[in-house]
Amino acid sequence: MATPAQTTALLNSELIGPDGTVLARADATTELIIAELDRHAPEFDIALNKARPWRTSARQGDIYRSRHVCDPRSDDLTGF
Repeated sequence: MATPAQTTALLNSELIGPDGTVLARADATTELIIAELDRHAPEFDIALNKARPWRTSARQGDIYRSRHVCDPRSDDLTGF
C-alpha cells in the first residue's frame, strides 16, 4: 500500500502522561491514540497531587495575598 503524498511530512505521535512518561506511540499515517487517563491512578499520584501543590493556591491568589500593596498609583493605569 502506497503512502499518500500529503502524509509523508507527518510526524509520529506520542501520548505523554502527567508524569512525563510516554504512554503510547502511534504512526501518523496509520494509527490513532485514544486513551482514558485515570487521575486517581497510583502512578500519577506524585505528578498530579504532590509535585506542584502550589498551583492550586496560586490560582486562588493565596500565594501573594499577604504581600498585596494598596497603592493609588497602581489603581490608576492611565498615568505614570
